[in-house]
Amino acid sequence: MMPDDEVDYEALMTGAERVLDGVDGALDRLADHTYGTCETCGTPIAEDRLAATPLVATCERHLPLGERQASRPGETVG
Repeated sequence: MMPDDEVDYEALMTGAERVLDGVDGALDRLADHTYGTCETCGTPIAEDRLAATPLVATCERHLPLGERQASRPGETVG
């Protein structure tokens, strides 16, 4: 564990880059008129999912494994 006065700048930069990549992707999808459509299967992404996480590019069915595990405690994704 890091002392309180130390900041893990590398971790902060990694997180910031990840968010910026998500924003860039969402803007590209808006420009291509594909925002809100799953990049994997082409079906519409649920409005509640987009409202909660506007940068998503896939429907819940096609979540990457890491996101699937972290999505909602106790919920199974099928």
